[in-house]
Amino acid sequence: MSNKYFLVFLAFLFSVSVYSQQGRHRSSLISGRVMSTEKEVVDFATVYLKGTNQGCYTDEKGIYHLKTTAGEYTLVVSAIGYQTVEKKVKLAKGERIKVNVTIAPAVKELGEVLVTTSGVGRVNQSAFNAVAIDAKKLHNSTQTLAGALTKVPGVKLRESGGVGSDMQLYIDGFSGKHVKIFIDGIPQEGAGAAFDLNNVPINFADRIEVYKGVVPVGFGTDAIGGVVNIVTNKQPGKWFMDASYSYGSFNTHKSYVRFGQTFKNGFMYEVNAFQNFSDNDYYVDTYVREFEIKEDGSVRFPPLDKNKIYHLKRFNDQYHNEAVIGKIGLVGKKWADRLALSFNYSHFYKEIQTGVYQDVVFGEKFRKGHSLVPSLEYYKKNLLVKNLDLLLTANYNHNITNNVDTASRAYNWRGDFYEKGSRGEQSYQNSESKNKNWNGTLKMNYHIGQAHTFTFSHVISDFERTSRSTIGVSSKFTDFSIPKITRKNVSGLSYRLMPSDRWNVSAFAKYYRQYNKGPVSQNTDGIGNYINLSNTASALGYGAAGTYFIWKDLQVKLSYEKAFRLPTTDELFGDEDLEAGKMNLKPEKSDNVNLSFSYNHQFGKHGLYAEAGLIYRDTKDYIKRGLDVLGGTSYGYYENHGHVRTKGYNLSLLYSFSHWFDIGGTFNSIDTRDYEKFLAGSSLQESMHYKVRMPNLPYRYANINANFYWNDLFVKGNVLSIGYDSYWQHDFPLYWENLGDKDSKNMVPEQFSHNLFLSYTMKNGRYNVSFECRNFTDAQLFDNFSLQKAGRAFYGKFTRSRTQKIDTMESSECFSVNNKSQFLVSINNKEYMKKFLLQAFAVAFCLGSGVFVASCDDDNNPVDNPPIDGETAYVVAATTGEASYLVVANSLDEGTVSTQGNGTEVIGGTYWVYKGLDYVFALVYNKGGAGTGASYYLGADGKMKEKYTYTYNRITSYGTWGDKVVTVSTGDSKITDEDQNVAQALLFNYLDATDGSQEEGTLLAENYLGNGEKVSWAGLVEANNKIYTSVIPMGMSKYGIKKWPEAVTDQELVTKTDGGSGSGAYTAGVIPSTQYPDNAYVAIYSGTNFNETPVIAKTDKIGYACGRMRSQYYQTIWAADNGDVYVFSPGYGRTAVSSSDLKKVTGQKPSGAMRIKAGATDFDPDYYVNFEEIGTKHPIFRCWHISEDYFLLQLYKKGAEDMINGGTSADVSELAVFKAEDQTIMPVTGLPADGKFGGEPYGEKGYAYMAVTVTTGEKPAFYKIDAKTGKAVKGLTVEADAITTIGKMEYLSK
Repeated sequence: MSNKYFLVFLAFLFSVSVYSQQGRHRSSLISGRVMSTEKEVVDFATVYLKGTNQGCYTDEKGIYHLKTTAGEYTLVVSAIGYQTVEKKVKLAKGERIKVNVTIAPAVKELGEVLVTTSGVGRVNQSAFNAVAIDAKKLHNSTQTLAGALTKVPGVKLRESGGVGSDMQLYIDGFSGKHVKIFIDGIPQEGAGAAFDLNNVPINFADRIEVYKGVVPVGFGTDAIGGVVNIVTNKQPGKWFMDASYSYGSFNTHKSYVRFGQTFKNGFMYEVNAFQNFSDNDYYVDTYVREFEIKEDGSVRFPPLDKNKIYHLKRFNDQYHNEAVIGKIGLVGKKWADRLALSFNYSHFYKEIQTGVYQDVVFGEKFRKGHSLVPSLEYYKKNLLVKNLDLLLTANYNHNITNNVDTASRAYNWRGDFYEKGSRGEQSYQNSESKNKNWNGTLKMNYHIGQAHTFTFSHVISDFERTSRSTIGVSSKFTDFSIPKITRKNVSGLSYRLMPSDRWNVSAFAKYYRQYNKGPVSQNTDGIGNYINLSNTASALGYGAAGTYFIWKDLQVKLSYEKAFRLPTTDELFGDEDLEAGKMNLKPEKSDNVNLSFSYNHQFGKHGLYAEAGLIYRDTKDYIKRGLDVLGGTSYGYYENHGHVRTKGYNLSLLYSFSHWFDIGGTFNSIDTRDYEKFLAGSSLQESMHYKVRMPNLPYRYANINANFYWNDLFVKGNVLSIGYDSYWQHDFPLYWENLGDKDSKNMVPEQFSHNLFLSYTMKNGRYNVSFECRNFTDAQLFDNFSLQKAGRAFYGKFTRSRTQKIDTMESSECFSVNNKSQFLVSINNKEYMKKFLLQAFAVAFCLGSGVFVASCDDDNNPVDNPPIDGETAYVVAATTGEASYLVVANSLDEGTVSTQGNGTEVIGGTYWVYKGLDYVFALVYNKGGAGTGASYYLGADGKMKEKYTYTYNRITSYGTWGDKVVTVSTGDSKITDEDQNVAQALLFNYLDATDGSQEEGTLLAENYLGNGEKVSWAGLVEANNKIYTSVIPMGMSKYGIKKWPEAVTDQELVTKTDGGSGSGAYTAGVIPSTQYPDNAYVAIYSGTNFNETPVIAKTDKIGYACGRMRSQYYQTIWAADNGDVYVFSPGYGRTAVSSSDLKKVTGQKPSGAMRIKAGATDFDPDYYVNFEEIGTKHPIFRCWHISEDYFLLQLYKKGAEDMINGGTSADVSELAVFKAEDQTIMPVTGLPADGKFGGEPYGEKGYAYMAVTVTTGEKPAFYKIDAKTGKAVKGLTVEADAITTIGKMEYLSK
């Protein structure tokens, strides 16, 4: 529907609503008061005459007045959380009668929850650990649904920025996929970003229910962390309208409107609409990566000074979303108490300012999407038989999301940019993901008297995702052509015994079943070579919950559940970008226990509420996200971690005085630790993380609330309220707290924010004006590590609420359920104090206990690292968990060093380059796009220090040249032909090790060898005052074919359609692989950069010289000590095999080596080695220089056939030493049988030190390989998960 027609439709509904407000005059009157069985006033109860459209609401004193005509009627009184009462009444013409009504608490639609008259506070009758928030009392604020939840004990909101930022709810140690969101009991999986809780205005909800750890069967979900259920207003009204608008800092606009009506024939309609808009241009404190564009167009980067911090605005973080929810239906029919059809439409647009870290900044990247959600709800009490209630729901979510990153610019924090040689600020993409999600729920309640209730529920969901790329590039971690399908069924049965109001107990069982079908890799590393497979998983859970009132004001609750969570589609199949799925993930299972005590007492005008809760979660097969690198690309993957245990407590306290004042708060301590004693796949090696707190999880946080109310200010019924709240969070480490040197650890800093608000309510809540100041101390606030949140901000909001009661006497005599002023005017002390909790006492307690806990929770005993002496030391690159470390060692031949309590925490290096003895460079390949890096030096104190950081184009190869580290890749240039075909270029970055500066350069990759093909490089070798690089021909692009058509050797080689996947994807009209697989080329440069014309050395005795792992090109060109350059070829041309739809030129050359003698510029015609005729006769995969003319070879253990057919799963676990001058191979012996090799080995004094990680229980270690004998012995052991490489460095004083 276009915007024009949609607005016409809204105008029509509004006009009908206004017209329908007119009512007829009644001459008789029914009046009275509604009270609860607990002698409390029931405000906003609905009072109406059955079978008519005549009714009203009680006011804040529980009083109602209802005009009607003479006759006999059934008076019906209902309220949220109470049983409905019916009374017969008879009136004569003009008669006025008084009918007082007493109503008792009752269980509402969602079963085990009982909410108080105001819909807020502890869910008293429920045995489950549940809390309900009265959202109506927050309607005057600019909070979102997510913000309102932060006052619930154990709940924390984690956001990465401003309006529309990524968010997670953290509930008692669980977050993300462990917590499920519902609206009116309907699951919201796949509903779209516009319906994330931090985007939905608080006015959308009537109340919010939170279930922690143990979840009633009525939800039919697999949430082991908890459930958040948004309950909207379903009370009938003849006509109602709510509207609000707020404006604030950072050009933030928020608006909300809700209107609708119920006709006397039972027909109802309702429209909700909201929008959010913000530039999010708040200031951040950050360093700036400066650059200058030289006259020749190249870019130079001066040294980066991280200590120079600037106060700069965000400039690419605009967000807006729009949502409309239309609903029509029938109520009060014999065959249906409620039948409603809803249709939701939402749209969002989000600019992306940063990557995971704040130092990565984007200027044009964005994401957008929309969703369509039709849904149906049917509810019937007393279905067929008395006391049998039925609830049926069904919804369909159709969601489309586009990720766009096509700019060829690089930005810094000032908003300045320069043109790059390649497209994509982070990863060149323009992709579309289409999600289709069906959900159906069935719930039946059967009551036997007042004491017994049986509940059965069944939820079925069907999820399908399809993806496509508009630029023809698919993710290497999935296959876009294969749909991802998940079908989930959760059934539950429960029984509740409630013999009295003093105690009740529930027992339940749940059955889970999941069917999955989608792309599964046939490779051992789980990446690539995808086929369509399916599997099925099932589980049986159970639990019980009970509550008992020890005294009238003292209650205890205990609940337990054997809970399960089924893997999500992303975890099973990946996210279509840089997440790799794992089909055989097992469901998470967790033993969840809650124990709580609450005390609630009223002393005249004084109210006191206190609560203490204990939490225990014992989770196995915990699905953990890890990071890995493939072909230079960092990606996420999922695995069942094993065993995680959570223990914690929540403290809550509130004091209130009459209707004038309240103060309170919460304190939460949640300790989640790794209880997997041994490493995965091993029964011998104990994990270093055993009993260590899980990383990147906040474990202590608190809040304070204080409110003052000035009633009847200026005019009776008007209220001024002044409020204060604050939030505190302890600092916590991003990675494992027991690893790395404390001075270098990445920490999420301590947070303490303060907010003020002022609100003035007029005409008993019909109008409201409010003002807020958030973070009024302008504190630096961070979340999701290093991403800064907004500083001081101001907001204003205007709210108007009007409800036409069903034929009321006068509008001033009746108060609506939509009345916004109730938060300020009528505060039921007993219930209201459950919402606000006294932090003054809790903070004093928690600060003391926090110090105690902090001083006692370090129960790990790290291995003592050997002392460092001498002028040089060895530096190990190691990883533990998701963190990387540089650890200093005194010897390579013996001893043990550990990342536990030692080492410098650094960025995770894909490649490590040791530049002489002074620096080591970490080069990180970020998402196939822009890379980041840093250089480190060895300080005089024996610790590694960061020197400079860098940002550069993607890497396919790298090396050194003088004082510079050089990175190179192939990407788009700025050159196009008349058909807009883009020429490919070699993209260079020169990273200066001495001053931190960097420069960029480009070189046309098309026709580089004179044969029309584009090229890439593999490795850079400094020798004989020259630079040698292996040139890899890569076929012909559209640009090349049009420019040099005569270079096409066979037209059948040109593709007719798009095809391939991952790094092998291609488009129609190209030659995707080389026409010259049996030639090797080496470019020789003699100057100081690559602008000169090189000498090209060519041979047809071996194929192209590089190791391959998908898009990664390993260096296989090395110089011996005498300056001779040896060029090694694995013979990969043989892997280019034609198929029915793609012809390729298949190479014939075996794995071999050639030589360019020192001083020469061509291959030595008298030197040739065929590796498949000597030694074990196996082709090489990678190789490195050791010393003299000795080289270490990594071989395909099962021979050439495995290399050709095995792809990335081929066995490359064999090492050998090659003596080049003698052309002999000697197998390496003494290595562990299950060892996996790290990166580049380190060579010293005739030995190669190779990093080896094993799976049989031993710690990773460096093995010392004698180049002359091939014998390997175990040397330095490193207590880490894996080790990559090692190098020697000299102590520096700066």
